[in-house]
Amino acid sequence: MTVSSVRGLDAVAEPRSSGINVIVVTIIEKASSPRAQASNQKESDCIGIGTNAARVVSKWGTNGHIHRQLEAQVSHVRAVDIYDYAGNFIVTNAISGFRKGDGFFLNRCDLANILYQHTQNLGLKAGVVVNDQKVSADCVIASDGVHSKALGFVTGKDPAPVSSEYAAFRAYFDADEIAPDPEANWLLAGAGKTDQALAFAGKGCEFTMCTVKLGKADVLDQIKDWPCWDQIAPIIKRTPPGKAINFPLLTRPPLETWLSPAGRVLLVGDAAHPYLPMAGQGASQAIENAAALAISLELAGKNSVPLGLQAAEKIRHKQATLIQTGGKENHDSCHQPDWDAIKKNPDLMKTPRPT
Repeated sequence: MTVSSVRGLDAVAEPRSSGINVIVVTIIEKASSPRAQASNQKESDCIGIGTNAARVVSKWGTNGHIHRQLEAQVSHVRAVDIYDYAGNFIVTNAISGFRKGDGFFLNRCDLANILYQHTQNLGLKAGVVVNDQKVSADCVIASDGVHSKALGFVTGKDPAPVSSEYAAFRAYFDADEIAPDPEANWLLAGAGKTDQALAFAGKGCEFTMCTVKLGKADVLDQIKDWPCWDQIAPIIKRTPPGKAINFPLLTRPPLETWLSPAGRVLLVGDAAHPYLPMAGQGASQAIENAAALAISLELAGKNSVPLGLQAAEKIRHKQATLIQTGGKENHDSCHQPDWDAIKKNPDLMKTPRPT
């Protein structure tokens, strides 16, 4: 969590350099747990690391080793072609910030495995075991998700997460599943040379699909009235059993503070600022949180840990909150499209990409 030589935000981080002891409270999603790399064992979908966070990741490992590992796994998609629910083309949205050379867009399990192995190579412990013993540290970083148990302790309130009334059905599977189906394998056009991404938008529903590395009934009910059903349904039907994971999309209003009254416990990640997927910045902001936190603690020193946490919150709170509220606005506009306005200005369907 701390850095040995501070040179601004490009400093290279090394563990245990400042003598500050940190307890990190976290949860590991089942779909993101470290596991074997075989493609038939991967779950969940893809995740994006934008340019803003890729700048931080580029400093990790020997001579940017982590950056090279992630780049080997990324999708080669350069843009998303957006269509309406009838299959009519609307606009092409460049995914600047997430394209190869800008950032990373890859499978969640690949990302988790690479970062987990990096922590092991650094000699960091993966967790704390408590057997009726008090575990003490200089501070606690609570990154325990949208259902955070630390939230009540930090803010004095413990509101339940708010349902967005939407859910994301996420799946990731081998291209061989659709290759034999002439009604579905159109998605593999250009396989071996490039990747592609497409999004179909209708009222209250969006369907996005892409290929990476060149290479159930509830969902179908949501698009049963769409004129482009025949184009999309064959691909959904080819999703292998057990590969589609239902993620209810939960959120919270922005918090006034992430820091406990005594200044020793800091909320980060979804515990502090849960994002809806349309923000496209969940992982990137988590990486920025970690970089700001590490540098702030190093500069503050072991005797001024509360000051370091206060500085980290001051650096990160405004930006993370703006992205949180902006993501909600993007989500609402995408799922309740004004087609008349979009016909006049197709760029309304494009998503802002913070860099």
